[in-house]
Parts: sequence; C-alpha cells; structure tokens
Amino acid sequence: MNFRTTIKAGLLVAAALSVAACSSSGTTSNAGNGAPADYDSELTRVQNLAPTGDMPKTLNATYTGMTRQDLRETAGGAVVGQMMADLELTADWTEGQAGNPWSGKADNFRGQLNGSDFALDGELTVAEAEARSLTSTIGRNETTVPLPVGGSRTVATGAATINLAGEVDDNGAPTTVLMNLGGSFFGAGGKAITGPASTQGFRAGGLRSDLVAAGDYYLEQ
Repeated sequence: MNFRTTIKAGLLVAAALSVAACSSSGTTSNAGNGAPADYDSELTRVQNLAPTGDMPKTLNATYTGMTRQDLRETAGGAVVGQMMADLELTADWTEGQAGNPWSGKADNFRGQLNGSDFALDGELTVAEAEARSLTSTIGRNETTVPLPVGGSRTVATGAATINLAGEVDDNGAPTTVLMNLGGSFFGAGGKAITGPASTQGFRAGGLRSDLVAAGDYYLEQ
C-alpha cells in the first residue's frame, strides 16, 4: 500500500494509496502493541477517566498509545478498511510559551483494506509537520466556579492539537502523509489525552476512488 501526496501552501492536497496484501491470515499485524480488542479496552479506560480539572501550568511528560482510523471512500462514505498506528509523543510545555511544545512520532502502520492485511515501514513525526508550518499546541483554560455552600473552586482544563507528517515506505515507494490528533486531557494532572484523529490524502492508486482516514486515539503517561 502506498501513500502519495504533495504539499501546497502548507497543506497536504493530493495522495495515492495502493493495496498490498502482507499476509493471507486475515489477522491484523500488531507488533506486540495490541489487537483491535485491546485498543477498544484501552480507549474506553482512558475515556472513562474524569476530564482533567487540575491542568498544570508546566508539563514535561512522555505519552504512549495508539490510533485507529476507518478508511472511507470520499464518494459515498463507505468504510473499506481500517488503519492502526502506534504513538509516542513528548510534551515540554509551559503556559504562555511560544513555539511547538510537542515532539515524537507515529509508526507501526498496519490494518486492512478491502479484506487484505497491510503493514508499512516508516514514521510520521511532529518535527516534519512543523517543517511544513503545521504547528502543534497545548492549551490551558482556568475557570473559577461558585460552590453551592459558599466559596469557589478553580478548575483548569487542558486541550491538545498534534500534527505529524513524514514518509511511509511500502516496497521501496516512500511517500508523505499527514496525521492530525486533537482532543482533551483526562485524569489528574493531565495524565492522558484522547479525541478525534484523521490522516489526510488517501487514494487507492487506480483501484478505487479517493479515501480518507478518520477515527480516534488515546495517549497516556
């Protein structure tokens, strides 16, 4: 499977995806990082954490997790496959700072398209996205709310936007793709992050109409 894109005005605007069957077993490769059922349980566990109410003003932490995204036809929206990838991202952030607080990567791409398993070499990185003027961010919002019995309480929530780009290689054909992760912090002190995920610019090179990938992800310290 190949991803083909070009960058214009800082955006990924064209891509191609061709299919390669990596095994005939019908089992998605997971390289020891969890099959889809494991992903479901981990995602649910993170989503069930309370949204962060004590978001710190300084964050230095490494988060690991996964993303799972459906491959859909842009014409009609039919789901024709699924993609998974591993995530390892580090935050080095202080409230009010200028510049990108994130570093890290997405790799171990695997999944199914039209019933055929695939696995791809290569990785997407925050640094490569930043080189294309695609900035990643952390935001903190502090609100003081009155309590029913008098007094008040300060609640500080957090949000993240993470862009990754880079080359993914299949059978000697390196091409460039872009992934976006958005969402909110969960757990005490911003322990975890979850939200929507998308990967832009899929097209099944001559085999079917254009595809887009969209789904979710989780990250946890």
